[in-house]
Amino acid sequence: MRALHPGSNLAKSPVRDRDIAFEKSFNDSALSFSEDVGSHSVTVVGKGLNSLRSYSCNRQVSVNEQKMKNLDAVAEKTTAGTTPQQNLDAKGKIVEYVFHLQKEGLRDSTLEQKHQLLHRLLALGADLSKPDTVKAAIARLERSESYKLLLCIAYEGFAKYYAISWTRPNYKQCEKLPFIPHETEIDALIAGTDRKTSALLRLLKETAMRLGEAWQLEWTHLDVQNHIVTCNNPEKNSRPRIFNITPDLAQMLDKLPKVNQYIFGCGRNIQQGRIDPKVHMKLLHRQKGRITNQRERVATKLQNPRIRKISYHTMRHWKATMLYHQTKDILHVMKFLGHKGLKNTLIYIDLEIACFPNGGDDYVGKVATTQIEALNLIEVGFEHVCVTPDGTMYFRKRR
Repeated sequence: MRALHPGSNLAKSPVRDRDIAFEKSFNDSALSFSEDVGSHSVTVVGKGLNSLRSYSCNRQVSVNEQKMKNLDAVAEKTTAGTTPQQNLDAKGKIVEYVFHLQKEGLRDSTLEQKHQLLHRLLALGADLSKPDTVKAAIARLERSESYKLLLCIAYEGFAKYYAISWTRPNYKQCEKLPFIPHETEIDALIAGTDRKTSALLRLLKETAMRLGEAWQLEWTHLDVQNHIVTCNNPEKNSRPRIFNITPDLAQMLDKLPKVNQYIFGCGRNIQQGRIDPKVHMKLLHRQKGRITNQRERVATKLQNPRIRKISYHTMRHWKATMLYHQTKDILHVMKFLGHKGLKNTLIYIDLEIACFPNGGDDYVGKVATTQIEALNLIEVGFEHVCVTPDGTMYFRKRR
């Protein structure tokens, strides 16, 4: 029996009259997953999913037949006595649970993640009303412990909501250091991409913004004359930031088509004016795929497989690592990245050691933003190196 696709055939579910909407997952996949490491050294669940709020419950969802056959094959091998009606009931409960999370104010990305992970458990043949079948399905899965832990956490909230007794298995988060390319490799990729992607990559390289933060930049956030970009839509509960960018980048951004309020807005079939934010986020999913072919072409042309490992988020890791190497001031790196605490910033000390095993040079660097801080550094033997356009002063002292 073919497994039902998430979000379809909800007319018979017990929540059909609720005011909740769903959108089709990106590329019809049950879960977009990557083992790239994010800014907090954790496994990243793919965010290439659309907002849950945009779909009508009665909308027909087109399904990639080959992927459905693959899911059917997995389900037939792992199903432990579940019936089509049980699956339909479980999907209805998932809808109700996600709607509950939506009312609790959870972000769209979190709702999408929970929704996809729970449907992944169904595709693996788990009966969500029986925790033992969930544990068995997760245990049989040939994936990393980090991914299994994500499945357990998703089910844990579901079980708590429906008062199901559940004890989480002992899976651990696997931490990995992110890949840090050479600057020449980053520049080669930037030079080999189209104008829009090139400007986006260079912006991420200079500011260490997250891709979603850069994608939300509006023209009013760009001051071309003073070479300033303001990040007013921080992600992951980070702080808003103001960045000084190079004049070349300011001009590169200013020359992009001004078709709507977003700097990286779509240039086709959209009239001058404002665009629906949900539509704009759909365009982000397309942009994530645009770099793949361009990156492959550059890597092949230069015969450098390391370029294939460069992602948008790699720019953030690279900038933070270089910034710590230049200043040895972890507090400055923390503020630059928008972190509210040092816990997630300390990884860049390890990365700096890995990238510069010989220590680079024999200097210790410090940053000052006020005259008093500068005087204090001078008094303890630091010498002035340079000052950036935003007034940040760099000092150094021999070890």
